[in-house]
Amino acid sequence: MTAESRLDSRPVRSPGAALERKTRRTLIRSGDGGVVVSVNTSAAALFELCDGATTVGEMVTAVCDASSIPLVQAEGDVLRTLDELEKSGLIIFE
Repeated sequence: MTAESRLDSRPVRSPGAALERKTRRTLIRSGDGGVVVSVNTSAAALFELCDGATTVGEMVTAVCDASSIPLVQAEGDVLRTLDELEKSGLIIFE
């Protein structure tokens, strides 16, 4: 998948995967409980945006709007985070 088509994709959370906010950390658990990943606030927000309606490009725009980082940096950060979530089986690129 090219970078451009990746930006047009609409990732979804894997069935049963859920965000769990603890006092000192935020976790994402797979539906079967086999995978637990501790994430920062930004990764948690991206996970929540994996709703099948929001494109990766829209996620990049949201990151730029919420911070002062350049577009190219936001794009790289978002794609890396989503790739890690995908490798962990927590999201699916359809």
